[in-house]
Amino acid sequence: MKQIFKINQYCNKLNKEDFERVYQYLMQNSLKQKTENKCFVFWVNKNVVVKLYETQTIFIYGKNVVNIVKELQPPYLKFIKTIEATINNENIIGCDEVGFGDYFGGVVSACVYTDPNIENQLRNLGVQDSKKLNDSEIKKLAVKIMQLTKYEYCVLTPKIFNYLNEDKGYNMNVIKTYIHNTCISNLKNKLKKDAKVVMDQYCDEKQYIKYLELIGVEYSNHNRIDVFTTKAESKYIAVAAASIIARYCFLDEIKQLEKELKKYNNNNEISIQLGAVNKKLISEQVNLIPVDLQHEFIKKNFKW
Repeated sequence: MKQIFKINQYCNKLNKEDFERVYQYLMQNSLKQKTENKCFVFWVNKNVVVKLYETQTIFIYGKNVVNIVKELQPPYLKFIKTIEATINNENIIGCDEVGFGDYFGGVVSACVYTDPNIENQLRNLGVQDSKKLNDSEIKKLAVKIMQLTKYEYCVLTPKIFNYLNEDKGYNMNVIKTYIHNTCISNLKNKLKKDAKVVMDQYCDEKQYIKYLELIGVEYSNHNRIDVFTTKAESKYIAVAAASIIARYCFLDEIKQLEKELKKYNNNNEISIQLGAVNKKLISEQVNLIPVDLQHEFIKKNFKW
């Protein structure tokens, strides 16, 4: 059944576990209940009614449905679409990362804080997904974003990335979780205010929590992700702004690596090949570097 969200109603098909959890929660917390034909009816308050059908369908209607849906959120339910529909006018921390598809350089995560006023200013600046911008536009916009709002970024150099991947055994998603969690926690420490966190999705919440456990971090309100969604940079300007800052920091790191690489190229300027498509050129550039130092320039997890 397709999930339906309107201002005053919400409908969704639940799995067995979610149905039981929501049922138990409503039995304990609603004002009153009754049973109709193949349906349990709960008055959460005088303005909102929740119906649970034997088909495991939930139907919520009345005033302030959004607040009730959010109240029934984990550990009871994950109403992603409803949450997405309600937080666009709230304070948001958007998160994104770059570098995981590049052979050279490390990886960068960035988080950006926005409120409705900041969002409008970012739109006026022309902020959009960094993949739609060239390097010159990235650099100009990143500086303006960093002047306009609070942000945080985390850079893992190739050396640290390779250590986490090879020595600690962290896969790409665990490393993403590691750097995102660092950024989110640091930015929230700066803000001293509530903000919903939106993540460009690479896993679901349950898996994200498992990744945190692998790195020895507890999942709490301080580092909670409120929305995991694909193509978040096209849905939330905070994520688009984060993608720009992340790309800006990554390009700066590449610039530093090019300076280091120059001394292995007879002191001639060299432009590092980004991405991982042009294998011949990348191989030529990698071969300039002494083997025992390559882990400081490249990600060794790429298998060709």
